[in-house]
Amino acid sequence: MGTYRPLLSVTVEHAYFLGSYCKTLEFVPTISCASLLRKAGLLLKSSESGVAIYFDEEKIDILRLHAEDQFALVFKVFSKDSNFFRYTAPGAPPDNAILFLNNQHITRDTMGKQMLHSDSEVTERACVDMTSDPLQEILDRKDYLVKPVFILQVVITAGKQGLCLENLDAAARKFYIRFTTNQTFWKYYILGDLSKRNVYIADLDNTIQFENIGRILLSGQREAIQLQSPTAIPMQEQYQYRLQLKESGSVGG
Repeated sequence: MGTYRPLLSVTVEHAYFLGSYCKTLEFVPTISCASLLRKAGLLLKSSESGVAIYFDEEKIDILRLHAEDQFALVFKVFSKDSNFFRYTAPGAPPDNAILFLNNQHITRDTMGKQMLHSDSEVTERACVDMTSDPLQEILDRKDYLVKPVFILQVVITAGKQGLCLENLDAAARKFYIRFTTNQTFWKYYILGDLSKRNVYIADLDNTIQFENIGRILLSGQREAIQLQSPTAIPMQEQYQYRLQLKESGSVGG
């Protein structure tokens, strides 16, 4: 066995998570992909935020032979978190569509990263009808019942700019997928005796303010004061805000 070197990597970024790397994904190679990995002597390593593929230096000619036919490595990517699309923009695709990301139409972000989507982050433009080519051959019946979050396809070619080039720049082997987060208005309801007092929410770091929307009627005929953020706030795995409920005119208020 020879020395293994990086062929390619795909990293999934997500603004919701601390560190901006997705933590919930599972990359499942299709049957044909698993077969190609074995035939080409490739080593697969996956994590919750991406996948990396390595080639055996002693088998580079075998890899190039397969690459002459432009073979594609395809992964069905699932999330271990059933709420993934609740905090992910633009939300879940329609029932008959799925996100399809590949390296055939690469764009670069401001830092020069190779993005596998046409916009700065994944949008509805990456959605493809599940009955269209090549998805029709990739998906099977159970994928319609438990739909993957997205399909990842990486095409391997043997051309001068292909991934089989031994002295290819390391950055050219790295691909990225970037998800942004949904946003929501924060609302607090002040009930009971507190609703009769002049209370407000203070942010100790003065990064966010809350407006007094006034009195509203909740279910069960309960009266409350609604305090709401003036703008939608990006959803995050862990928020850094330090909020306190205070009363105007009180000591420290």
